[in-house]
Amino acid sequence: MKKAIFILALAAAWNCAAFALAPADSVRLHRAIFKLGGDSVVVEYARPNRPGRFNSVLVLPDRFGVNLGSRQLIQSLAGKGVNAYVMHIRSVAVDTSQAYPEVHFDSSDIRLANALALEIVTDSATGDRIAVIGMDVGADIALKMVTAIPMFSACIVFYPTLKSTIERDASNLTCPIYIHVAELDGEFNMARANNLKEILWDNGKKGYVNMYKQAKRFFFNPLHRNYHPVNSVQAWASILQFLRSRLR
Repeated sequence: MKKAIFILALAAAWNCAAFALAPADSVRLHRAIFKLGGDSVVVEYARPNRPGRFNSVLVLPDRFGVNLGSRQLIQSLAGKGVNAYVMHIRSVAVDTSQAYPEVHFDSSDIRLANALALEIVTDSATGDRIAVIGMDVGADIALKMVTAIPMFSACIVFYPTLKSTIERDASNLTCPIYIHVAELDGEFNMARANNLKEILWDNGKKGYVNMYKQAKRFFFNPLHRNYHPVNSVQAWASILQFLRSRLR
């Protein structure tokens, strides 16, 4: 039985003018506290506005935490026919007023996110497939998750950090990964992505890479100064195509 206390439901009343993703007006945003063993985590989620059992996507935000962009992302995903969740991670920057605050990685996020994913896929009201999407430090968490437990159908990551250990962990991947790389990113650039592709190939793993020209780290975050609407539209189309192939 899902151990969750649903505490709030919010109508989708966001101003979408600044973001490439426009959530369906009928998709509602909800907030809950999931009890996971002796711990708990705050989760926001959206579900398709029609009856049925749908597969799921878990989103892990960047170092700035859950914001307008991540909320619109899960609403947009729900509008496309999946249950979408975003977890309030502990690995958020201390000072989010900076453009590039120092990464604060809390390893408990890996355990909590895996426990949350298990709660989601074992819920009788949801489908039995789940994918994970991670950005920045959320990408580091996601990559750790899919190298530990064979539960996920797909992993999509945007610009992992310098601290990511995916090259070392690549042989343990349990699902295909799709890496989105910003051309002007100093932490995870195309050279590193190509090196990772070779490592994946050598280990018989499936990995795909998209590079976005003139893009910088956080280009998919609509509240960051590096936000790039054109590249975000392209990334959104790639996300949908990959999820359709892996969650059907």
